Amino acid sequence: MKAIEVDKEVGTPFLSASQVFEIRPTPRKWLAVRKTPNAEDLVAPRGTILVSRSGNVGRVIAANSKHAGMLLTDDLFRVTPLRESARGWIYACLSSPAVRSMMVSAQYGHVVKHLQPSHLRDLPVPVQSVTDLRRFERGFERALEYRDGAHECLLAAERILLDRLPSLNAPSERMFTLDSLSIDSGRRRLEGSYHAPEPRAIIAAMQRDADAVVQLRDVTDGIWWMSRYRRTFGSAGFPYASADDLFSVGLRSQKRVLLPKDKAETYRAKPGWIVMACSGQTYGLLGASILIQEEQSSLVLTHDLLRIVPSPTEVRPAFLAAFLGHPQLGRVLATRYAYGTSVPHLEPSDIAEVPVPRFDDGAEKQVADLLQESTQMTQRAEDAEAELIRSADRDVRVAAGLAGDAAGSGTAF
Repeated sequence: MKAIEVDKEVGTPFLSASQVFEIRPTPRKWLAVRKTPNAEDLVAPRGTILVSRSGNVGRVIAANSKHAGMLLTDDLFRVTPLRESARGWIYACLSSPAVRSMMVSAQYGHVVKHLQPSHLRDLPVPVQSVTDLRRFERGFERALEYRDGAHECLLAAERILLDRLPSLNAPSERMFTLDSLSIDSGRRRLEGSYHAPEPRAIIAAMQRDADAVVQLRDVTDGIWWMSRYRRTFGSAGFPYASADDLFSVGLRSQKRVLLPKDKAETYRAKPGWIVMACSGQTYGLLGASILIQEEQSSLVLTHDLLRIVPSPTEVRPAFLAAFLGHPQLGRVLATRYAYGTSVPHLEPSDIAEVPVPRFDDGAEKQVADLLQESTQMTQRAEDAEAELIRSADRDVRVAAGLAGDAAGSGTAF
């Protein structure tokens, strides 16, 4: 794909394959659409089935409102069913473990794996009755509606936070100078990103507009990271989630990690906690955060996640999660502390210093309620899709003669 990268003021946002799968995709590139060949083919209308064809091949997602108005990489196949009524079934079928294993078995490449369109065209798909096609389509559309609703609630929460900081303006300078006396104490940070105009502008706006500004340590009961542990996977282990699993749509990791029960418990996070990616690239997952829900509390998490425990007497956990996850506010303030050359990291003692704005109780409750609603709708979408995929996987296995006839309704390939 050939394209010309331009400033965001004049360009069209672009998402890479990994960004498309993120719960909250944030563009890092803007392209000159008139200089991009076949740019119209990179736009994915709502409901378009997308399949990754490079790297981690065979991942499936349906385009929804969070992808609207953006150009999506050509590293994603666009799958268009011959009949629109089969869209839900095709999506569930391609997402099923049985069909995913077929796609993975067809990949080629030594370092970076790839799929060709012919690999998808040759996949066997069981024939479904009209009744079953309608059932899959209803479930597919319901999941899409949940995804759209979750994104709208998240955007509404982010807008409230920005509206509460009316004096915040994006700094125009690309170069800046710094008085050496400003780094003569504390951590003596020499990285340019720590002193960049953008985070300084955010802090200045919070000091002008917020009711108060506190440090993250003032509203939490603990901020820490976990030590590394040997990850040996096996069917008898506990469900495991990496940072990529946790911050991506469709948490369907099949990995189970073998650990003693008491050690596995220490690597879980409790509902109401916030976890933040503390290892990775600043343009990737580093600094991304999420509010843990009941459904995620049974997962054994990677050590590359900071555990942040909001103090319930000081702040609503959902409000804090909304601020920390805001791509123009909290995440900018968190990633300014990144250190390291090859793989940047975030340290608990640094994140404890992240400034947090405080507003009146009504505003904070409104933000918290919107984020909680967004999180709940995301989980409803996950549940709806999981049910479709389980049903599709049964049908595929029945058609292949790998399960009893009572398990599904697929009749033939």
